[in-house]
Amino acid sequence: MGSSEKRAYDASVDLLRCWQPDSLSSQEPLVFGRPGLLLAILGDPRQPHPQAKAALTTLVEQGLLCAHRALDEQNLLTALVSGCLGPPQVGCTVVLPSTLCADEASAIELCRRTGSHHLLAIFADRQADARLLVQDMHIPLWPLGRTTGQNLLIRRSEGPEADPFPTLLNCSLTDLANRRPQP
Repeated sequence: MGSSEKRAYDASVDLLRCWQPDSLSSQEPLVFGRPGLLLAILGDPRQPHPQAKAALTTLVEQGLLCAHRALDEQNLLTALVSGCLGPPQVGCTVVLPSTLCADEASAIELCRRTGSHHLLAIFADRQADARLLVQDMHIPLWPLGRTTGQNLLIRRSEGPEADPFPTLLNCSLTDLANRRPQP
């Protein structure tokens, strides 16, 4: 195993330790259920935004979301895994923004942290409407990636020249289903 492969393996192990049992959340199960959805974080994970809940309500009322999860009880990694495992299962490719995580440790922290932000699964044909709505309310919307394939792939948006998009996790949905933490 080369040094970059070993780093990716170590990051995956560290990240999977952040996975919480679904039973820790009182919310309904999160299901993406289809490819092509835009995944995004609404609000700033580093600080609460007073209008985030109002924006979420408006996004739901206008039918712009396929699914959403408040990340106050459950962390980002757990929400992504839950959404991917459905049923039906659909993978996703996520690139964590460098503004929110400058290095591997802060990227793992972003996936582990709970707070006042929300994970959104936005219909592809309605993403412009969703972006404009939250922009008008002055709330950050951080696009992460799309639902696609049969793996959960999480990368950082910046890395060294030899590995410009370092992989934090690349795991098949079958493997994730077999590793699901028990309550």
